[in-house]
Amino acid sequence: MEKKQKALSIEIAVSEIEEWVFITVKDNGQGIAETELPFVFDRFYRVEKSRTNITGGSGLGLPIVKQIIERHGGKVMIESIVNEGTKVTILLRKYEGEAFYDYS
Repeated sequence: MEKKQKALSIEIAVSEIEEWVFITVKDNGQGIAETELPFVFDRFYRVEKSRTNITGGSGLGLPIVKQIIERHGGKVMIESIVNEGTKVTILLRKYEGEAFYDYS
């Protein structure tokens, strides 16, 4: 019997607790093995070893995200379960000043 494929879904949520903002991105994809999770923020690390530069993925995305978030005084965390999905949570301190962008 052929395994039925589920539709990929991505959920994005934003919440606040005191002076912190939490941004959560969650999917129901293939997930990442627990043994791989400690390395996903290492530069050039690829969970999918079969990926080549032609098919995409240089292993720089999450390390760049982590560096940007940490330079802004925040934190990025990842949780994942194989065959269930992955959740990335970004924690940032709220900005307490005037807006510095003109959205008009």
